[in-house]
Amino acid sequence: MEVAQYGIPMLIEEDTVAGATTPFTIAGTLVEQNTNILCAVALAQMVNPGAPCVYSISLGIMDMEAGNYSAAVSESTLLHIATSQMAHFYNLSFQGGNTCDSELPDAQMGYERALHFSTRAQTLKYLRKTRWMPKLTDRRNWEAWKAHGSKDMKERVREAQKEVLERDK
Repeated sequence: MEVAQYGIPMLIEEDTVAGATTPFTIAGTLVEQNTNILCAVALAQMVNPGAPCVYSISLGIMDMEAGNYSAAVSESTLLHIATSQMAHFYNLSFQGGNTCDSELPDAQMGYERALHFSTRAQTLKYLRKTRWMPKLTDRRNWEAWKAHGSKDMKERVREAQKEVLERDK
């Protein structure tokens, strides 16, 4: 709040992991992160009305299959879009960012750049209904990826092609 007293712009960031630190659903995550950010904005405004605040997020999902945080997923893109709309609704500047899940600078990293409550009943109920479960995207951590052969996107696609050709003979 010291910063608010002097009118220095504040980056108020919420770092969420849908399904781990916030509810599993996109709507639930959006409500929780919006509430947390608005609480911080309200505190800043109580200290110094008109203090400049930036609505900021860095988010992803808990990939239940891999057991990892995953940022480069379609759900993150939807949350970024919805969050930027919320920030603009409140007439606040917006900043959002993420990272790639790919272990290598390969095709997966390329498309990730173009596109963050795990034990609750709600998580289990919506797991297969609201999340895209990719077959070729690798969301495992570095150690698990290495243990499974360190395959890049090209190798995973070749293996999938062989499986389809064998299956559809």
